This record gives sequence, structure tokens and C-alpha cells, in this order.
Amino acid sequence: MSAAKPRRTPTGVAVALVIGILAAGCGSAKHDHQKKARTGQQAAVQAGATRQALADEAAGVVRWYWRARNLAYGALERGPLTGYEDQAAALLSRGDIDSRRANGIPAGTSTSNLGDLHTYLTRPDRFPRLLLAAVTTAAGDLEPEVYLLLFTKPAPKAPWKLSWPARYADNTPLPAVSVDADGFAVPLTPTRQRSTLRADASEIRRRLQDYRRKAAAATTPPKSGYFANTKGTYGAAKALQADVRTAELIGVRQRLHPRDPHLPGYALATRDGALVMVTIGEQTVREYQASPLQQDQYQIGYDRRVAPGSYRTVVFRAVATYAVQVPAASGHRRAVVVASNSSVTTVTAKP
Repeated sequence: MSAAKPRRTPTGVAVALVIGILAAGCGSAKHDHQKKARTGQQAAVQAGATRQALADEAAGVVRWYWRARNLAYGALERGPLTGYEDQAAALLSRGDIDSRRANGIPAGTSTSNLGDLHTYLTRPDRFPRLLLAAVTTAAGDLEPEVYLLLFTKPAPKAPWKLSWPARYADNTPLPAVSVDADGFAVPLTPTRQRSTLRADASEIRRRLQDYRRKAAAATTPPKSGYFANTKGTYGAAKALQADVRTAELIGVRQRLHPRDPHLPGYALATRDGALVMVTIGEQTVREYQASPLQQDQYQIGYDRRVAPGSYRTVVFRAVATYAVQVPAASGHRRAVVVASNSSVTTVTAKP
């Protein structure tokens, strides 16, 4: 349900219930019509108030989360995010904050202010509830950035938590999320995804991991026959392959292995298919074949999560989130990655 432009609640409408006993035979057609009109007005007032309350709830969830995020990044401490995140969001922020703190990135360099806010809520009586927010953020003189944030609420008394975030690709239109007759976003179950889309969330995850694995092993960046060649796919494949080739020049063998993060995928219906949100896991192994990696006592030359010492193997584990516009089963267009995010969650070095 979009909360970008809250609907104004009608005013000047009587909402008191009319209580009375009508004598048999005294009701007229005019009276019945007036009674139906009052009932309709009452229903309209109640529906408007409900929609406004839900819109306010959605905006409040996003703003309270962003406040906690700024506190966490302002101090490079994960504590302020406790209770605000789970699933992929918790893994991403933990890896990012740990990396920033270990590598001496100044606190506060990733705080920002919220600008435009668009929210879409699924129906309030069906769980888990989903809240998708498209937010524009600004920090100092930097260009504004757009993020997709997916919050989940698994049960009526459970709190909203950010479960899945991604940064929107530059110059990409926001998703055309479909809403039902009451203005609520429509989530697609795995069964419905398989019956209405070209691929469900699990297949999208597998295809993304497959594509990146092939890119890391190929001699030239491969183009996907399934995904459109965008920054999130072909552009990422070129960057990944550049890393592999650069490593080879200094006698380092780099291999990429897909990992299952065991995290759910989500899908919201759009006008021409669905916005599918998935998380992938990867493990990158760097083998120093020519000579060992020498991490000095000041840890200047390498990721400072690696302790000083001499190492032959360094293993990076990472998670990445992707938002993919998947066409309907009857469509012929390719799937398009519209948003992504990634973070190295652990670094392990072996002698």
C-alpha cells in the first residue's frame, strides 16, 4: 500500500450510530436510501482512517529504523540496530560495520538523511506481513541514493524488522508494484510464483549464483541469456573477472564458490510480473601460490580483519542481495536486476 501521498480523511461526516426502533410500516423508500447513504459514509470514513493509520505505521517503521541505522554507523557499533534487523539485513550491516571499524574508516561517513519515501504494505490480516519501502537518502554534498528496504512482521504481536535491503541502480525507474482493490501490495507465494512468473525466487537465486560462478571461471565476461546485461549482472561479472585476472598477475589463484545462505526470498506482484527479492551467499578463496601473504604488524597492506602473520590462503565469505524484475510466465523479456547490495561477513586466513 503506497504511503507516498497519504489520502486525506473525509471531514464533516456524521459517524454516530443511529439507534432507534422503527414502527412497522412507517419506513419509506426515502428513509431506506438515507440510511444506506449514512452507512456508506460511515464505511468510507472508517476505511479512510484505517488506510491513514497504516500509512502512518509504515512511515514510522522506516523512520525509526533509519534513526537506529544512523546511530549504529555514527558510532560504528552494531548495538543500536539490535531488534531492528534480521535475516540478510543483519548479516550485511554486521559485515559492513565490522569492516569499517577494523579498517579505520571514520565513524559517521555512512550516515544520511531520509528524503522521498514510498511504501507498499501487504494486507494487515495476513501474515507474515511485508512492507516494501523505496527511500531516497542524502548525505552532505554526495549524490542522493535510493534504497529498497523490505521489512517483515511474522505475527500480529511481533515487531517490524528490516529483513532485506538493496541499493537501487542509478537511473532505474522504481518498481511498478501492483495493489489490490483496497490499495494493498500483493505478495506471491512460491506456488503462485511458479505458476505466474518465468522463474520463482529459488530459481532466480540459483541463476544468479550460476552466472557469477561462470564469470569467475571464464576468460571473458559472459553475457547472460536470462538476465538483461545491466550493472548488476554483466557489469558485476566484468568487475569479478578483473579481480581474478589481477590476482593471477601476482601469483594468486582466486576461486569463487556459491553458498546457500538459507534465507527466504520474497516476491511482490508488479504490472508486468513481479519484483523478486533474493539473497545469495559466496565464498572466495585466494591461494597465494607464488609467495605467502605477509600481513605486517600495522595491517596496512590488507584487510585488517586478517591478523599479522604469513598466510597461504585467505577465505572471504560474503552475502549479497538482489532485487530482480521478473516477467510474467507469458512474457518474453529477460529478467532485470534493479537493485543489489553485498558485504563480506567474515575473513579467515590460513598459514
